[in-house]
Amino acid sequence: VTASSAAVDDPAARPQVVLDGDRGTGWVAAPLDDDPALTVRLAQPRRLTGLRLQVDPALPASAPASVVVESTAGTRTGELDDAGRLRFAPLVTDELRLTFPTVQPVQSYDQGQRLWSLLPVGVSELQVRGAEDLTEPSADAVVRVRCGRGPAVGVGDRQVELSVAAP
Repeated sequence: VTASSAAVDDPAARPQVVLDGDRGTGWVAAPLDDDPALTVRLAQPRRLTGLRLQVDPALPASAPASVVVESTAGTRTGELDDAGRLRFAPLVTDELRLTFPTVQPVQSYDQGQRLWSLLPVGVSELQVRGAEDLTEPSADAVVRVRCGRGPAVGVGDRQVELSVAAP
């Protein structure tokens, strides 16, 4: 999963967390992203028939109200139901691009500046009908975080960027 932007540069908020099975994590678009999008790439083409987007109430984001699903096999558009689901005519594809034309707006108040602002769109969990195994990691799955995406360690007077590979 990749995204057009992210509100924060934190591993717990990277776009891939929408498939981690944990509603306590989530991706939020950057506030100035005019066309926020998530792109899901699959290892092979699948027959996909819908999706479900969930937003944890604690995620500082506006929830999607509708979604446009674009792929090489076609485009599907629709309003999400109360459970965040959209069912659509089958698409056989290995890539989906999701955009969010309407949201359920959530505002935040900045006491210092005395301003209200609309929070950007966010997603805690994404489930794709036809690719349910995306949220079920295999026993031999390895998570990799490249250099510069995690904490730096001080060694003497220098900062050394780390990479991590863990089961």
